[in-house]
Amino acid sequence: MSQARVGVDIGSRLAKIVPAGDPGGQDRPRLRAGSARAVLAQVAAAEAAEVCLAVPDAWLNGSERGGREQEALRQIAEDELMLAPVTWAGQLAAVAALAASREAAAGQDPRRYLVCDAGAGGVRVALCEVSAAPGARYAVRQVGVHAVSGGGWLDFDDAVRTETGAGADPGLETWYEQAMTQAKRARVVFDRAESAPDFLAARIYTLA
Repeated sequence: MSQARVGVDIGSRLAKIVPAGDPGGQDRPRLRAGSARAVLAQVAAAEAAEVCLAVPDAWLNGSERGGREQEALRQIAEDELMLAPVTWAGQLAAVAALAASREAAAGQDPRRYLVCDAGAGGVRVALCEVSAAPGARYAVRQVGVHAVSGGGWLDFDDAVRTETGAGADPGLETWYEQAMTQAKRARVVFDRAESAPDFLAARIYTLA
């Protein structure tokens, strides 16, 4: 993967590597998710030529808290791991640019996109306007952003536990935790089975 361009999605709870180029290519990063430090360490080991970090938009809004979060990640990426020159992007803009690139590949011009980000603790919706820029790049302008605290995937998990009465039933709570763990394992196994034959026979679920 030497000289590859790598994009990394750094959420408030999890970091994910985003494959670049052909989604079915053999040179795509194999690691999918983990802590920001662990994922960036994999990127550093791959000697990527260009790294783009997509981070929560609040980290780039000029606030004191956002500045601290971004600086902490910058120290890990640049000072500690010595990554290649890093560029930064807000997650909402990154998703809009991805949608635009897919439409461009299909022969359509970039346009406006409504992006919804269901994070750990809340939901953000943005209307993004994308226009072509020199060098096969895109310029993204956020026309409007609406954020609502609560309602994110952590709240969804809590709602499922409450609805099923898991908190009052130790056996059900244990089952729920195991189901979530095995669901994560399934995603890893199914994804890697495309290019790693050893995963075709891997056990995914254990029923009890």
